[in-house]
Amino acid sequence: MRLKDLHLKLGYSSSSDSLLDDFYVPTLSASNSYERSAGFFSSAIFALAPIAFADFVSRGGKIRLICSPRVSKQDLEAIRRSSDLDRVSLDALRSEIREAAVSNGSVDLVNMTAALIRNESLQIRVCVPEFTTTTSMFHDKVGIFGDGTDNVMFLGSANETAMAWASFGNHEDIEVMKSWHGADRERIDRHRRAFERLWEGGSRKWRTLPVDRVNLEIIDASDEMSLAEAMTRVRTQSARETARQTGESPQLLGYQQ
Repeated sequence: MRLKDLHLKLGYSSSSDSLLDDFYVPTLSASNSYERSAGFFSSAIFALAPIAFADFVSRGGKIRLICSPRVSKQDLEAIRRSSDLDRVSLDALRSEIREAAVSNGSVDLVNMTAALIRNESLQIRVCVPEFTTTTSMFHDKVGIFGDGTDNVMFLGSANETAMAWASFGNHEDIEVMKSWHGADRERIDRHRRAFERLWEGGSRKWRTLPVDRVNLEIIDASDEMSLAEAMTRVRTQSARETARQTGESPQLLGYQQ
C-alpha cells in the first residue's frame, strides 16, 4: 500500500470523522517517513496506535519532530528573567519528562519514546524563540507523511498528542494535501523547506536545540530496554485499557502479538 492508493478526503473533522482511524493510522501505515511540527508532543500518541507504529518502525520508518516544551507560569517568569533561554526550556522539558516517567500510566510510554530514539526511529528537536525577551511559543501544526515517492501533508489544529487524535479528545479539524496534485505539491514543498530550515538550526526568529540535548533528557528519565520489549509493554497497556472500557478480557490477538 502506497500513499497514492489511499482514498483520502480533502479534510477531516473530529465532529464527523475519526481523525485517528480514518486518517492518521492509514497514512502512517503507508509511509516510511513522518516529519511533524507541533506546538506540543505527548508520548501518549503511541498508545493510540501501537500496532501501526510497530509496523512503521519494522519497515525502517523514521520520525522527525519539532515541538515546544510545555511551560508553566513559573517557567514563563523564568524565561522573562533569564538570559539563558536554552537552559530554561530544557528545565521545562526535563520537568515534563520526569513527571511522566513516574506516572503509572505514562512510564511505559516514556520508555518506548526512549527506545525509539535509541533505535534512531525518532528524533526530536525543541524550538525556542531567538530572543529571551519574548515568551512566544513555537506553535506550528503541520505533518508530512512520505513513502519515498509521494507525500501527504495535513494542516490544522491538531498537536501530536492523544487528546488531538483520540475519539475522546479535543475537537480538531485538518486539511489534507497530496503531492500528486499539482497545486498541493507546491504547498507541500514550501512546508518541507520551512521544516528543513528549522531542523537544521532555525530561522530568523526561531532556533532549534540540538537533537542530542533533547534525546539525553528523555533517555536519562527512562529504563533501558529493547524496542521490542518497550512496544510489547505499550501494546499490553493499550489492550488493558481497551478491555477496561469494553469489559472484555485483556488478551492480545494473534496479529497483535
